[in-house]
Amino acid sequence: MTSSDRLQRLLSLFRPLNELESGYQNTVKANRLNFPDPDNQMIRKGLSTLGVPQLSDYLIYIPYERFKIEELGRGGFATVWKGTVEPLDERGLVHAIYYVDNRDVISYTSTPLHFALKEIDADMNVELALHTYLTSHAEDAVSPIMPIIGLSQQNFGDYKYLLAAHREELIEQDDSNEFEFADGAFEKYTSRFYSHQQLLQISQRHTLESLQVDSELHLDAENKIFKE
Repeated sequence: MTSSDRLQRLLSLFRPLNELESGYQNTVKANRLNFPDPDNQMIRKGLSTLGVPQLSDYLIYIPYERFKIEELGRGGFATVWKGTVEPLDERGLVHAIYYVDNRDVISYTSTPLHFALKEIDADMNVELALHTYLTSHAEDAVSPIMPIIGLSQQNFGDYKYLLAAHREELIEQDDSNEFEFADGAFEKYTSRFYSHQQLLQISQRHTLESLQVDSELHLDAENKIFKE
């Protein structure tokens, strides 16, 4: 089966956005309020360049100039960055959207958003579609992987897709300790993410075996970068 066949079979699994978990729908709404893109023009343009315009309902476009960029590491397949987005005004960024009394109620936060950014090109569109599917179709809107948010683009034209967004108040806990995203905790969490993805690839091979989707997500180099 060719990569094109794998991609088309994977895209056929997507359900319309309005049929997905309400929590995920509200997350997309919040992202679009934080990063307006009239008529989804920029995200459609970027995804068309990558050969997957069908994903425009699930992803957003974030202007690259919104990020304060910090390089986290370079690997054989990609460079990974940490991107921080600050609020533009006193109201802050949309934190969450709740449906109360037949209407959306929006909560805001002054806390910056943190993203992990990774380069992508058209040769990685199967990975992009797979990552988007696992994020958007997760049971109870809890993604089994670091959720993908959307695309950004540098001035010279290279696309990066955003692997995840995390807020400062998010706490990661395991058997040995717990920590907030401060003093290097973001990098520590990112390291665990890549380790988790290696395990996830094994389960994906079973889950997607009937599709013959290549679930090798080209993360071996990044796993080495983020070892503690």
